[in-house]
Amino acid sequence: MGVDGVDAMDQAAYQEAAIAAIQQLADDVGIPRKLSELGVKEKDLQFLADSAIADACTPGNPREVTAAQIVEIYQSIL
Repeated sequence: MGVDGVDAMDQAAYQEAAIAAIQQLADDVGIPRKLSELGVKEKDLQFLADSAIADACTPGNPREVTAAQIVEIYQSIL
């Protein structure tokens, strides 16, 4: 992804560089950083969380999650 100097980085620096590179790629292709940029409102979060819980792929996730936890995640990126 174009992260220079990774061989000289410790793990924490490498992780930060990787995150920065991914965010730059997202910016370059126009992926919004906030749900609100997509028109999502606070009132939509419970529906979105319930939909995520109901998704057929949810049972395959490595961690169990509740709708309330998903709402918290969505609130953090609203």
